[in-house]
Amino acid sequence: SMGGCCEKSRGTAAVRVGWDELGGAELEPVLLSGAIALLDAHWLISLAGAGGVPHPRQCLPPEAFLSADEVATSAIRGLPIVCVSHAWCTPHHPDPDGESLRALARTLKLLEAQSS
Repeated sequence: SMGGCCEKSRGTAAVRVGWDELGGAELEPVLLSGAIALLDAHWLISLAGAGGVPHPRQCLPPEAFLSADEVATSAIRGLPIVCVSHAWCTPHHPDPDGESLRALARTLKLLEAQSS
């Protein structure tokens, strides 16, 4: 074992077993390397609600992302993942007015309501 993901959660063997059964051992190195980082939908919704605009990934605060432990724990409960790609609105910023972010936040809220 790499010892990274689920390290704090190892107190519950069920989390580790469930994570491994879902293929987490294959995803774990990629998450830990930072090659893939999952944004927290609640953080995006809050940013949109505050009238914020998205910034490049490397400029986002750590709390914007799900940790590997959070991904592992959530995955066994059924973690929905949404992939988003859109054209930049201007040559200098993808969403200078936060318009796309607000549309995404509305969609995430709908998805969240459907899953509860």
